[in-house]
Amino acid sequence: MTDGSRAPSHDSFNRLLLRTPQDTGALWSEAEPMVNKNAGELVLDDTTLDKPYFQKIALVTNHWSGKHHRVVRGINLITPLWADVEKPVSTDLRVHDKPFRGKNENEHFMDMLLEARRRDINPDYVIFDSWYASLDNLELIGTIDSRWLARLRENRLVSTDGCQYRAASEIEIPEQGMTADLKGYGAAKPFRTIRKDGEVRYWAMDGLSMDAKKRDELESMGWGIEVYHRGIKQRCGIDREGPREGRMPRGRTSSSACR
Repeated sequence: MTDGSRAPSHDSFNRLLLRTPQDTGALWSEAEPMVNKNAGELVLDDTTLDKPYFQKIALVTNHWSGKHHRVVRGINLITPLWADVEKPVSTDLRVHDKPFRGKNENEHFMDMLLEARRRDINPDYVIFDSWYASLDNLELIGTIDSRWLARLRENRLVSTDGCQYRAASEIEIPEQGMTADLKGYGAAKPFRTIRKDGEVRYWAMDGLSMDAKKRDELESMGWGIEVYHRGIKQRCGIDREGPREGRMPRGRTSSSACR
């Protein structure tokens, strides 16, 4: 949500980040009117807000950074983004603060899926990175009557004959995809893409009959969360300031971050 309107102050966004998960209704109350709950996809991913100089501030711990390709000091923000043909909308958030509340990223992922369901959000597909492609998450998506599209790690075990499982990178997976078994899950459709720089990426989905056009459309929606995270950093400056408390201070907070 970066259409050029005035961004909230650093302090107001930091206070929003420090809300407890049960208090993200403030964000949802602003997002709900913009969400067509039955016509879109739910994209979930995380980003690390760099805080290299805040060594003793609450919520700042060590996290992997895709930007730096290494572990850095920062705050890990997990976001579900509702994506449809009009525009992406952030519907929820979690701060991965395992030293403080004990939940890992996959537990937050499951919490946000269940919260979306309670809010009557019905995505056709849930799209996410390989970090969240655990068997528990894949099975949960099935129980909420949605399907999934996920990045796979190159060592994810796949079988083309139902017997021998090998790493995805060791199998000749065509770009258009093929029907195979993910170990522990069952039938899925793995495929691969090749970036302009030559990097090979592995994916899988549970839509076995999906054509290439629809797959590319979903992949493009998945990329939208990268754009969103980059936008709130550049336009809101949320990684330029450091929160100084471990919990949400009482008082009013703007939740319309860089809409």
